[in-house]
Amino acid sequence: MTREEVIDNEPKPSAVKAADGEEVLNVEFRGTAREYFRIWLVNMLLTIITVGVYSAWAKVRNKRYFYGNTRIGGVNFEYHARPLQILVSRLIVFSLLAGGVYLAGQGVALDAYLTLGLILFLPWALVRGLSFNARNSSWSGMHFSFVRNYKTVYLIATPVVFCYTIPVVNISGGFLSAQQLYAVFLIAFSLLMFMSPLMLRAYHRYKAGQHRIGELRFYLLPISKRAYYNLMAFGAPILGTLLAMLVMLILGPIISVLANTGELINTAAGAEIFGGLVGVLSVVFTSLFMQAGLFRMFWSKLRASNGARFVCDVRFAKFAGILLVNFLATVLSLGLLYPWAKVRKTRYLAHNIRLIVPAGEMTKLTSPGGEMESALGEEMDAAEGFDFDIALV
Repeated sequence: MTREEVIDNEPKPSAVKAADGEEVLNVEFRGTAREYFRIWLVNMLLTIITVGVYSAWAKVRNKRYFYGNTRIGGVNFEYHARPLQILVSRLIVFSLLAGGVYLAGQGVALDAYLTLGLILFLPWALVRGLSFNARNSSWSGMHFSFVRNYKTVYLIATPVVFCYTIPVVNISGGFLSAQQLYAVFLIAFSLLMFMSPLMLRAYHRYKAGQHRIGELRFYLLPISKRAYYNLMAFGAPILGTLLAMLVMLILGPIISVLANTGELINTAAGAEIFGGLVGVLSVVFTSLFMQAGLFRMFWSKLRASNGARFVCDVRFAKFAGILLVNFLATVLSLGLLYPWAKVRKTRYLAHNIRLIVPAGEMTKLTSPGGEMESALGEEMDAAEGFDFDIALV
């Protein structure tokens, strides 16, 4: 029995029945861990040999493999980006970082440079990245597009960037002690966690609503604020993260005293390492559970202007378990099981999503007109290689 026959004979987790005048388009992923491992291994070796230059080509090879093996209604996706575009964008980012180091050496306040630079650059790069990935993705010969709206992203992203750049404020100024700086960061992080459900809700609506394929527009059905808060703000993983940070805030002075007196240095170092490890693991587990819940919430509410709707059968507990096993397997194997983990995750998601559309609607799509596909847009390709995105669906 061939690999395709095995995949096609896999039972669906639930029977999705279309209403009269509708049809079901199944989502399939036909890639295998063995195939992807060979691609991944070559990509890794060439990236190391070329000191990272080949990473742009590796990115394109990876995406083309996963796009080409993902099908809706028997038709696969395609990825059209050119590696040189992505390489140019990464060189720009590297230049910005190098500029920060140079300014620090010249006595210019590095904290101000980084804070202002990140606030201005990251939201812009996110929008350009979404636009770039959309315009270089296609299904059934039709390219996706993305309507840029920078204002929304700046309103969402600026508080996040500002919060995570607080620690660098003390680099050149030195007006806060380490404990005071940590306390300020803890307060800012707590406020950010309280607001993050509202920010994610706005980002999901923005990301879905700005995408197009042909003349087809996407949008999210209303999702209550309470649903996001129940999933994120007051969940055990978030509380665990805050608790770990609070423990480190309390242990910090004790560790400093023990280290300065020269007594129990090993104990102090062990406590510091343990506290840091707890914090890292809390963040990891938080992101895994959040990803599982947000994925199901997003795809269950995604709709299209022609009446198409997605059906998501992803089970929160099972998906979170898959992500956790994948994470542990990747870490314990020193990365060698990453291809297996990625294929396993993709196969599960594809197997549990399907598209229900009014009969014949998908054949009516036409390519969009207007400035999105104008010559000016094509000329901007060379400067629009940002594949920057965030992983919150």
